[in-house]
Amino acid sequence: MVDEINTADPVTAADGSEPAAEPTADSLVSDLLHALEQEDSELSAAVQAVNNAGAEGLAVSRIDQRLAEQNVQLPTRLRAVSALNTLGQKQAVPTLGRMLREDDDDRVRRLALATLERLDPAGSVIYFQDALQNASLKESAIISLGIGVRQLVLTIQDSATGQSESEKALLRQVEVANLAQLLEQETVGDASEGMTVREAAAEALALFGQEAVEPLCNYLHKTQQAQIQADSGAAADTGAAGLEVDLLRNRVMLSVVTALRTIGTVEVCPCLGEALRDNLNPRIRLQAATSLGRLGLDQSIPFLAAALLEDPAPDVRRVAGGSLTANGSWQKKTDEVIDVLRKGRMQRGQVDSLGLVKAIAPPLAELEAAPHQLTDYLIKESLNNREDKRLLALLSGLVVASAGSRAVVAERLKDYAQENEVPDEVLEPLRLEIGSAEVLAPLTERLEKDLKEYFQIPIKELNDDTRREWRRTVQAAFLGFGLRAFLSVLLFGIGAFLTVDSYLKVSTGTLPLEDFAGPGVSFIAGLGSMAATVFFGPLREIRRAVGDLGAANSAFIHFLHRTAQISHTFSYYYLRGQITFEEAEKAGKQIEEALDRTVEVLKKGEKSSGNGSQNGSQP
Repeated sequence: MVDEINTADPVTAADGSEPAAEPTADSLVSDLLHALEQEDSELSAAVQAVNNAGAEGLAVSRIDQRLAEQNVQLPTRLRAVSALNTLGQKQAVPTLGRMLREDDDDRVRRLALATLERLDPAGSVIYFQDALQNASLKESAIISLGIGVRQLVLTIQDSATGQSESEKALLRQVEVANLAQLLEQETVGDASEGMTVREAAAEALALFGQEAVEPLCNYLHKTQQAQIQADSGAAADTGAAGLEVDLLRNRVMLSVVTALRTIGTVEVCPCLGEALRDNLNPRIRLQAATSLGRLGLDQSIPFLAAALLEDPAPDVRRVAGGSLTANGSWQKKTDEVIDVLRKGRMQRGQVDSLGLVKAIAPPLAELEAAPHQLTDYLIKESLNNREDKRLLALLSGLVVASAGSRAVVAERLKDYAQENEVPDEVLEPLRLEIGSAEVLAPLTERLEKDLKEYFQIPIKELNDDTRREWRRTVQAAFLGFGLRAFLSVLLFGIGAFLTVDSYLKVSTGTLPLEDFAGPGVSFIAGLGSMAATVFFGPLREIRRAVGDLGAANSAFIHFLHRTAQISHTFSYYYLRGQITFEEAEKAGKQIEEALDRTVEVLKKGEKSSGNGSQNGSQP
């Protein structure tokens, strides 16, 4: 039944005539070509008919043949490009590209450029690039080229591995200078959108390797300098547009850093290092530190060492430390870290010694063979820089951190001194900076020996001699005191005897009156001698001598106490290595002042004794 229906005669029209035959694709395309030549033709209707018939490919091919002919009029060329735009076939790209390159009319070229941008911007990048040579089209062509490059990069990102070689080949046909020009386009857009043209240009440049390093680095340097200038307030823009520009620039800089990492040659290290050092955005510095770490080149070590020690962002320091760990020889890393410490202003408490040692430590295999090589190397560098007190303090912290304990440091210092014949005097500054009992033991032993031999023993001998002399002086004073007392007693006794004898003779009447003058004089003389002894003479002198002796003893005790105090203070600073010529001179002056003070006290005692004698002799 179905076969009968399908094979039945055509239905006749109402008037009995045969129905009109359906137009063929060829005839529809011919009608389209005819419409191209007629200014008043219904071109859009002809194109629509071709589209409805699915004959777009044939139409594109026939239009290409027609445009390849000689002496095609301008209106025809314009309508042909318009028709190709409406047909919407990528097959038309070569034809439109030829029109863009070869047509002598700007209107045709502009229409071809716009059509290529709509139909297939990725496949038309070469034609867009050629259009840059035309001054009248350059501004539009750079926009179209950017759209094409962006689409190619997005396609590469979305493609599975190994399935984007054709897109990469197209991108490699774009000149580096043109991609660099795209990188400079300051087009403001929403930073929340997908990839921008400038980001795409940065990624495209990565395909060119060494050739692209210079434009990428130039952009990064120029943008960072503008960033620094804006931050200083010289050209700051705090409006919405300024903030959006900053966001976009940061995104582009991140793409540039990624592109440089992809290139991965030694020439990118200074550029990435500059970004790590100067960029104000911590995200970009973080990306730069990561990139330098992945490169694994010795040239990245100075920048990573500086970032580890000086970057204000903790995350950047952490990543820089991890990147430094994975890069280069440990000797070079150690030298660079020391160089950064030398040039900087950091103090010991500001440096994470353990983190630094972890970043510069030799590989595990080397440590197993020579576990103390880093410690010994740091000891050597500490001795070489012992004149720089600040740097020596920092290096001493690294020495302790690398050794693990101060006991190990003490052992390594001892072995290092023996192996390299280093005098103890050279090791003293480092020992003092480390400061533990184990490390300071050789120094304190020598200092104690020197102190005892050259200071404490002489001071003790001086004090002993002073005590002996003082004992002799006191003994002589006691001897004089005894003799004076004896003579005073003797004189008093004689006077008493004479007085008593005279009194007895007078009182018993055995002495005649005419003989009274002799005994009377004796009586008066004896009485006067006793009075002088008691009230004026020897006893008073004895009392004053006792007072002078007590004052002298007090002055002597003060002198010994002051001398001991100065001696102990001097010993303390000497053992700590803090004694200087000025301090030694000061200690000597203090002892001299103590002696002068003692002598002054004694002189005052003698003077007061003399005044007392004079006052006592006055009536």
